[in-house]
Amino acid sequence: MCSQLLPCMMADLYGDLDTSVDGRSSIHLKKELQAVQAQYDKLQKDAANLQRLNQELADQNAVLEANLSVVFATAQTEIARKDKTINELREELHRASRRDAPSSPLEAAFVAACDDPKQKEKFDMTEKEQQSFLKAMKDPDFRSLLNEYMHEISDPAHRAEQELYLRQLENENKVPTDKQLVLPKPGFVLKTKYKQRKIFVNVCSSDKMQPPSSTRVASTPSTAGGTSWNLPYCVGPQRLEPDKGGQAIATFDVCYHPQTISRAMESAAFMKMLVNTALDGVDKVFHTLDVDPSKVDREYHILKGIAYKSGNPVTMCIAGAPATPPSRAAPSTLPSIAYQITHRGQFDLADHMESREAKSFRPRDLVVRMTLPTHTSAAGIDLDVSATAVRVTAAGYAPLAIDLPFSVVEASGKAKFDKATKTLIVTLPVVAPPVIVYTQVERASVHETRTHISHVVPVAHINATTLSSVDDGSATLFRFQAGSTWFEYRLDHLKQQQQGGENCAAVLDWTVEVATQNLAIICRKAAPPPKVPSIRVHRVSSDVFSMLVDVANVDQASVTWSVTSRGFALAFSATSGETSDKFELIRSFQHDLVPAKCLVQVADENLLVVLAVADPHGDYFDLVAENVADNVAETAVVVMADSSGATTFNVHKNTTPEPPATIVLPDETLQPPLQVPRFTNDLMYELD
Repeated sequence: MCSQLLPCMMADLYGDLDTSVDGRSSIHLKKELQAVQAQYDKLQKDAANLQRLNQELADQNAVLEANLSVVFATAQTEIARKDKTINELREELHRASRRDAPSSPLEAAFVAACDDPKQKEKFDMTEKEQQSFLKAMKDPDFRSLLNEYMHEISDPAHRAEQELYLRQLENENKVPTDKQLVLPKPGFVLKTKYKQRKIFVNVCSSDKMQPPSSTRVASTPSTAGGTSWNLPYCVGPQRLEPDKGGQAIATFDVCYHPQTISRAMESAAFMKMLVNTALDGVDKVFHTLDVDPSKVDREYHILKGIAYKSGNPVTMCIAGAPATPPSRAAPSTLPSIAYQITHRGQFDLADHMESREAKSFRPRDLVVRMTLPTHTSAAGIDLDVSATAVRVTAAGYAPLAIDLPFSVVEASGKAKFDKATKTLIVTLPVVAPPVIVYTQVERASVHETRTHISHVVPVAHINATTLSSVDDGSATLFRFQAGSTWFEYRLDHLKQQQQGGENCAAVLDWTVEVATQNLAIICRKAAPPPKVPSIRVHRVSSDVFSMLVDVANVDQASVTWSVTSRGFALAFSATSGETSDKFELIRSFQHDLVPAKCLVQVADENLLVVLAVADPHGDYFDLVAENVADNVAETAVVVMADSSGATTFNVHKNTTPEPPATIVLPDETLQPPLQVPRFTNDLMYELD
């Protein structure tokens, strides 16, 4: 009985003692101890998991090291075996080449020509004569004499003598009347292959060649519009020139007008067109010498630092009479024909008043009026009309050529001479545009990411050159051709925004990629508009308020703040994905603050502002300490800025001027008090 009463007596004896520590009760301390113990247990569990994971990674690393060692040793063994096999094959090939190969490149070429069945019929040599020649080629003295002869005919000194002889013939007018000698200027050298054999092409220029010309080609439903170029050129005969190793290489000269060369130096696309034209000319020369229809390889490169291969350019002989030198007589004083082109057809003024951009207009007819004051009739006037041009020659006037803005039906044109106004009037009906019926593509898969929206249109074998787009403001129409069918896919801007919701960002631009089985339209989205963060306020005590700003990932180094007796300002930056946003919060009060006791703290998910007030009964946030949860305050003025520029958010109900850019608030520039949403966070802050 006494043992049962003893604990109760002890509890009664010490029941009146104060067990609190630093003003906190034992119950509060026990709760804190339990929280610390729970956190300790969690950390021990996390440490055990990390140790287990570390051990697993160590085991995997050991297995990988063993496997890599085995693979590396196997690779070394295999490489050594391959190297040994390659060396053996090289030695065998070297022995075979020394035993069976011809003693000179010329002998090798002769043997190859004899073995070629297509070349045998060109050799007027018996088998005995061939064997005699091959036997002679094995004689060092014969080969030496033949090499001396080859060097002699390719010697630049002998070439200069030959050039002087050609100049003498030209000066004595002994050149045939249907031929013309051209001494080109060096340009650049192309190196490519023909039947796996290296060849050189010297691209030269001469003002005796015709300059380049171009013609504008109108677009059609099946072909794109562009410019058609005419590049006159001539190709010289094949000759042999030595390369760096002394081997004789087939070489050709291709001559253009200097304007063609200069255009090629300024444009990579024009250069490619010039080179392909030159190689086409070399193909024609090979086809006259060889029945094999092989073509020159289009894979080429331009030799650096070499303008001509080799020596000075060789005189070329081209067909046609020599160009007539310009006359020193007075230039022609024939007047030009004045003309005017009028577009005639249906014209709706409303089409050009709906927007600032004029809509395309295709006339029904083109009316060309040409004034000829010295003519009283159509006599002496020659008119030539084609689908794209009008040409007129009249006595007493310089010839006139007019390029028409639209293709016309020349067979249906009409011409008359107005004697009253002495005007030749030509009326030409314009070719009607082709009527295209588009098949609507209704189904397309849409894929959206954070930065892009992709539309995959399931149409196969699309002709990329026919792709076009039209934007009418509410939608973008993509039109293209696949096979003989024209398709149209409508990208509705409003529908796309409805699918993306109210947070759908505007599309900055888009790109189109054509694949074999579909068409992909990739739209790049603009950055979404920044959101105003929520601000929650809690009255901790009669003289302390806390403001919780719900912004995560705040940069601690970017936080700057300032407090005066009547105002508070805060500025900081926070990262969101790949972007960084700036925030500024400015707040003024009607009652005084205690700046020395105010502070700002940064957490992972939010930012805390603690404001100490001087007047416990002051109206700071219109919150009553006894009933904080029933008071919802308004949001303060928040200024946000991102990488694209600054945006001001005035979320409060009463209109106030925009806050200053600086975060320092002087006492004399105060604004009316603003209210902030109530504090609803689970964390509580106790301040002394």
